[in-house]
Amino acid sequence: MSAYAFSDSLNSGSNTWRVDLQNTLVRWLTLAASLMFGILLSASSVLACDLDAMIAINTSIQRSNDLKTIKAELEKCGQGVGTLDFEIKRRVSKLYIGGVDSEVQKFKVASLTTLYLTTGDTSYLDELKKSYFATEHGYLEYCMWQYFSGQEVCDRKKLIALSERDLPHATWASANFVAVQQRRLTLLEKAAKQGHVDAEAEYLIAVIDKDSPDLAELKDRLFRLIDSGESIDAEIYYLRMLNLGRQPFTHNPKLVVELATRFLKYRDIPEYYYLLSIAYFDLENETQFQKYLSIAAEMGNEDAISFKKSIEEAAQK
Repeated sequence: MSAYAFSDSLNSGSNTWRVDLQNTLVRWLTLAASLMFGILLSASSVLACDLDAMIAINTSIQRSNDLKTIKAELEKCGQGVGTLDFEIKRRVSKLYIGGVDSEVQKFKVASLTTLYLTTGDTSYLDELKKSYFATEHGYLEYCMWQYFSGQEVCDRKKLIALSERDLPHATWASANFVAVQQRRLTLLEKAAKQGHVDAEAEYLIAVIDKDSPDLAELKDRLFRLIDSGESIDAEIYYLRMLNLGRQPFTHNPKLVVELATRFLKYRDIPEYYYLLSIAYFDLENETQFQKYLSIAAEMGNEDAISFKKSIEEAAQK
């Protein structure tokens, strides 16, 4: 039974609820391009340390010029998918590929970027500009995260020049400014082939289609990316498609519950709670639906807030 047809419990308000859900599901079809959903503060139990400890580790990293010392600092926050250690090393090895930046510089840039994504504190971007604007990846991170927040600071010619040096992160960045879809896909595919996991996720999300001649290979690449834990975008995309039953995927709320529960063990992200709530909605488990919708709304998920509000308004009619 699909989410469009659930709940006699709201009686006269059920149609409003279903319409709101349908509008929400339509919005899901457009995945926000390239934004990495940062490790959130509420994931401290997963991270094996609290925010103060993470800030202290970043401070130590910024002060050190010894790679071994930097890696030892990171391990203080635990290891494995979802930890500070994992995310910073993911950026260094899977995004900051090649170029002239030293490994130490890459770790320092990755640490500042991750702290910015974790806290939303723009002082970390300010530090990127102050200390690492002259580095390749420091420039790219500052440029792109300002761009994603609505500030146009990127020099397009510089992005092209960095991309022509076979710098995958620059190629991925350049793709975000291309209006012609085929050209964008060409850039993303190039960066993906060089090992850039965010480009790989964006490329797969854009090209997976029921009529793709190489659909089996594309889906296999998506599943490998999800299994690696290296792409939140890929995880969220797959959960959305399973909730929607969007071809070439099959509507499978039970699998959404299984996967979202697994993902939440290492990343406490509002979107996962929201998608989990929708799966329970489809499974007609109103108790679990209301529970996870409330958690997502309390964590600031806008769709959850809107959906919860519409339910409350319908119940009052």
